[in-house]
Amino acid sequence: MIFGDFKYQKSVKKLTATNLNELKNALDFISQNRGNGYFVGYLLYEARLAFLDETFQSQTPFLYFEQFLERKKYPLEPLKEHAFYPKIHSSLDQETYFKQFKAVKEHLKNGDTYQVNLTMDLFLDTKAKPKRVFKEVVHNQNTPFKALIENEFGSILSFSPELFFELEFLDTAIKIITKPMKGTIARSNNPLIDEKNRLFLQNDDKNRSENVMIVDLLRNDLSRLALKNSVKVNQLFEIISLPSVYQMISEIEAQLPLKTSLFEIFKALFPCGSVTGCPKIKTMQIIEELEKRPRGVYCGAIGMVEEKKALFSVPIRTLEKRACEDFLHLGVGSGVTYQSKASKEYEESFLKSFFVMPKIEFEIVETMKIIKKDQKLEINNKNAHKERLMNSAQYFNFKYDDNLLDFELEKEGVLRVLLNKRGKLIKEYKNLEPLKSLEIRLSETPIDKHNDFLYHKTTYAPFYQKARALIKKGVMFDEIFYNQDLELTEGARSNLILEIHNKLLTPYFSAGALSGTGVVGLLKKGLVEHASLKLQDLQRADKIYCINALYGLVEVKIK
Repeated sequence: MIFGDFKYQKSVKKLTATNLNELKNALDFISQNRGNGYFVGYLLYEARLAFLDETFQSQTPFLYFEQFLERKKYPLEPLKEHAFYPKIHSSLDQETYFKQFKAVKEHLKNGDTYQVNLTMDLFLDTKAKPKRVFKEVVHNQNTPFKALIENEFGSILSFSPELFFELEFLDTAIKIITKPMKGTIARSNNPLIDEKNRLFLQNDDKNRSENVMIVDLLRNDLSRLALKNSVKVNQLFEIISLPSVYQMISEIEAQLPLKTSLFEIFKALFPCGSVTGCPKIKTMQIIEELEKRPRGVYCGAIGMVEEKKALFSVPIRTLEKRACEDFLHLGVGSGVTYQSKASKEYEESFLKSFFVMPKIEFEIVETMKIIKKDQKLEINNKNAHKERLMNSAQYFNFKYDDNLLDFELEKEGVLRVLLNKRGKLIKEYKNLEPLKSLEIRLSETPIDKHNDFLYHKTTYAPFYQKARALIKKGVMFDEIFYNQDLELTEGARSNLILEIHNKLLTPYFSAGALSGTGVVGLLKKGLVEHASLKLQDLQRADKIYCINALYGLVEVKIK
């Protein structure tokens, strides 16, 4: 388990809660035993229901903590290659969001609320495993409150920059600091525009208004616990810089009586006002009516308690994979006030998802054979190439034209097209070279089938770079790869087909293979079947074939 700059080890106890009594018992146990190691865990946003209704009973735990005996510094490892590039889609279309926004505006007009934190779920489809996703995204947003928590209920990957509260256990009191975050604007690669955006956020009345509302709310929440006259605002409207956005934060401090328990602190403060709005209880009711979904750990709390201090974040910029699902949730949202504009708030919500994307440039590739038919040039198997190119463009959210392959061809041979994210299509023609070798060899190292780039043909393919260099020199026809489960996958430039007992078999694409146009055609005709092929199958095959768009079906031999 990771939280902040530390990896926690030697777990000796797990604490969970599904109702108020269990919640109190768990937090009281942590308060009483904070001198015995480190407690790391989370509260889901839905824990608020237990604080509001003592009869509330959850189906699954809304609190989870583990007690650890040791911790060590978490090293930020160099990132050699990318494997994570998700397809992102929203739980809400713009029309539905605008309807919710309009409903919020009515509540604001009627005086039911002064600010509503309206959120939505983004869904991220990826082959990458949570640990790999964390390892990559932390290079984009390495915050003081980063967290990786995996248990039987799912995986939580948090890159939150927002402090919920920090406790320092002193001899005569408990010092508490909270830093609500409200106000966001995009960063720019242009230094002049970047500075202009920062200054705009610093001085914008709308963002300042949002921020000060939450400051007042938290001051009020703290005053219910704090020693008399100890609540003070240390900093208003500070601008902090993150890789993709600027954020506005403020800082509030108070002194709490020494006997104040962790349960009492959460009861007074949870959830943080920056992710609800104000007044808190009425606004949470409005949110529940409109959003109609559990937020999960998003907008809840993630933190660590030890002998001398406690530290909890507000889990924004947080990914969650639930045990029963095969995709990641990413909650995003913004504070809506009477001054807010629907289009701007919708745009701001999506802006907060940019931190997850890898900072690499690449193009989608299709390599096709140009043939002459009835005295006319045409792309062989054009529809299959077009379908695959468009599917990849949709996955990577690249712009494209439905007629992207409908252009006049120049000559027979090989046509390589490259599509960039702005929708520009580059065409490269060359002659089809005669085969220099009919030999294949087996790769010395496995590939990771949980790599999003394996399933799309792009210019980003470091896993095949060495093999393709040898193919270009004519050393071999192809190098055959296998995954971590010792399943055969594909070649660096072709799909693999084995003839075993008079059957033609090809690896499942899910093993880590590209859906080549040639092999897909054979599968559709029923000439080839999918199978889970192991390393030994390469040796026992009666015949071995490789197939690609340029050379078709080629019988090969192991080198």
